[in-house]
Amino acid sequence: MFIILSMIGFFLVLEAMRYPFTETNLLMLGLQSSTTADVSANYQKVTALIVCAGFLGAYVWSTKYLILRVANLDLTPIDFLQVSAHIILTILIAGILRHFEGSALEFAASGALLLAFLFGLFPGLGVATLWDRLPGRLKSKGAISQYREIARDFPLDLLDGIDSSKKFRLESYEITDVQIMATANPVQLFVSTPYNLALILDWIAQAQLLVILGPEKFLEARAMCIRNIHDFLDAAETVGGRAYIMPLLSTSPMSDQIIKERIISISSGIHVRFLREICFALSNIERRAFPYQISDNRNDAKDESVKREEDAA
Repeated sequence: MFIILSMIGFFLVLEAMRYPFTETNLLMLGLQSSTTADVSANYQKVTALIVCAGFLGAYVWSTKYLILRVANLDLTPIDFLQVSAHIILTILIAGILRHFEGSALEFAASGALLLAFLFGLFPGLGVATLWDRLPGRLKSKGAISQYREIARDFPLDLLDGIDSSKKFRLESYEITDVQIMATANPVQLFVSTPYNLALILDWIAQAQLLVILGPEKFLEARAMCIRNIHDFLDAAETVGGRAYIMPLLSTSPMSDQIIKERIISISSGIHVRFLREICFALSNIERRAFPYQISDNRNDAKDESVKREEDAA
């Protein structure tokens, strides 16, 4: 299907370069009213070029994606169906947005061509752009006035190590956003995908911290060298660490006891506990395999700090 679709796409691209568009076409003209034949022909030419640019961008990205799958020895028949669907969706979105914007794109045809090409080059960009153009009443899931405040959508590429190719790959396993990644099973992902277990565990740990703190505090945590849920919970084990992360939990001062309760609430979540137990088990296996090469000075420092706190109490 991908080969046939590519052949048809390149044939249409070559035809669009020399086709005169003397006759009106509903797909190319849309619902735009034209006064003269020249205006109608120009509008249809711009529409054809925008759709062709979307196809070329989608084809370039699809080729790169398939090459990466071959390089990882992970190419499956479903990959060809996915990239074919991506090409078709990009063409449809480019055409819809062309008619949606109307004659406004006549004054920025080069920018529209570049935008259509980017729609194909970055999966999800066209859908997000089209979604932003919809009226607010069409986006709500129900008659809830607080919908915009409650609804959150964190794309996967907010996490370190996830690019457009990995994002597209993970979406085939129904991991479409950060919230789903935060609750994913790392062992299942390790078995199903070509990515190593340490990378998957890091993605999930980052996702959990982003979901808990939100995007603004998440960026502040990165500036404080706290990039995942493990760093956050490890810092909360000492009095100094809890004082250090307090700005991430609240804008107003909090007592140490309140911070402890907040940390207990966060660490007791089932997905956080599950992830921590897996990482702890892997750490124990590594210590037994390399008893002389590995030393955890950080844990020793924490134990001494906890002892000092107990003695002071």
